[in-house]
Amino acid sequence: MNLQELRQALRADGTPIEKIDGIWWHIPGLDVRLMAQTLLQSEARLITITARPADAGECRLIYHWDCQGEMWHLSTLTQGGKIDSIAAICPAADWIECEIHDLYAVVFSGRETPPLVLRADDPSGLFLSNGKLSQEGKK
Repeated sequence: MNLQELRQALRADGTPIEKIDGIWWHIPGLDVRLMAQTLLQSEARLITITARPADAGECRLIYHWDCQGEMWHLSTLTQGGKIDSIAAICPAADWIECEIHDLYAVVFSGRETPPLVLRADDPSGLFLSNGKLSQEGKK
């Protein structure tokens, strides 16, 4: 699969940027379930998901994929602190989504989130509540 085919499959806007470490593409409103289905069908492999605080209490999620030896980094933003889960489509996402929920309070729709992996008295969104990342997200 090439980027044009992916753009058509996802009905995606935005401009992919080629860097030394792969293709970086921010896609507002990305249908992450469709992304996971499409990329897995083309034999891509999810490597990990990165979360970063963004403006207005949202989180930027970057889905890192190995697409037959080429790195693709597809990012989007949560909406109202929520985004669809891809764990049922891509089991590799299961633990990562739990960690992101624990640390950034992102709600992954369409899945049960097990009890916090953190200490029992730690709140969901621990990284946001300490103030440091909240301030960093505004830079």
